[in-house]
Amino acid sequence: MTTNLLTRERAILEVRRIAAKAKEPDVFREVAMLVEGIFDSRTPSHRIDLSKAKNTFSIYGLGAISDDEKEALLLLQKAIEQVLLSRGYREDKLIFTRQEHELLGSSVLDIEDPYTPIGLLRRELTLEEIVLARRLKLITDVFGEYFGSVEIYVPAALELLDEQGRTIRDPRVLDMTKLEEALRTMSPEQALDAAAIIAQRSADFPFRRD
Repeated sequence: MTTNLLTRERAILEVRRIAAKAKEPDVFREVAMLVEGIFDSRTPSHRIDLSKAKNTFSIYGLGAISDDEKEALLLLQKAIEQVLLSRGYREDKLIFTRQEHELLGSSVLDIEDPYTPIGLLRRELTLEEIVLARRLKLITDVFGEYFGSVEIYVPAALELLDEQGRTIRDPRVLDMTKLEEALRTMSPEQALDAAAIIAQRSADFPFRRD
């Protein structure tokens, strides 16, 4: 593959070529569906994820194909990652705040500011990069117990950032049906407002604002 960005046609042809030789075609189908979704203009931006794309290639790709196709798959993965980076997607670990990390069960103990994305604090990303990446991702799964839910995970908003790069409010849990409907006619920011659910946050809600 060249250094030029991967086109839809080339991506589909390559993934189908590798799939035809797969040892476990049913498993490898997850990779094929991922690639097709990334290049489908109808796929909402929040259903595409740079971090999950990497995991899908690793979990469902490498073990399902013959050894002589692994180099080709890794090249395809790198090309897909470049496409997503060019669109503005970035790694979750960098666009999330410490508060958001703790709501989904991870921790960033070396970060004191809980409301500013890690990538900005570490100067690995610009504010503009993070704003765009968060607008594309839009939501993340968090532990339901923090929002009074019996569900293990619930969807929550990646809230807007102010001029200093701090979130303007604590994450809100979302009604995904309302969000999907709202995104058809509203901006991402308006859709989040329309889909937000009033929830009783727990006493141990990380870095809760009150």
